[in-house]
Amino acid sequence: MAVIIDERAQEIIAHRRAQGRDVAITLHVVPLRGMQSMLRVAWAPWHGGGSAAGWVYVSPRIARYARWHDVVISAWHLGPFERLAVADEPRVMLEMVEWEAAHPGLRQTACKTAASP
Repeated sequence: MAVIIDERAQEIIAHRRAQGRDVAITLHVVPLRGMQSMLRVAWAPWHGGGSAAGWVYVSPRIARYARWHDVVISAWHLGPFERLAVADEPRVMLEMVEWEAAHPGLRQTACKTAASP
């Protein structure tokens, strides 16, 4: 399983690359009010020094889930505005939370590893 970039997203990436802009992508979980969260895909911050062509930076939580389930990055545009999005994001987020609940050791191990020096 993997993080998949569909045709719509590939078109927007190609358009952005043709303009000479950075095409690195980040995929992470954003906390919302209360216990809610959402998956967010966005362009990685530009740090200069050329383009990180083909790089997708994924948070550890999503990377663990994506080892077992596909996460599809798609895109949409409205006039000149182009955005990346996780395809069927609410469903994917719910499935990820359910998967984590069924595998509680994965999250605890990750927390212990992150806290270790």
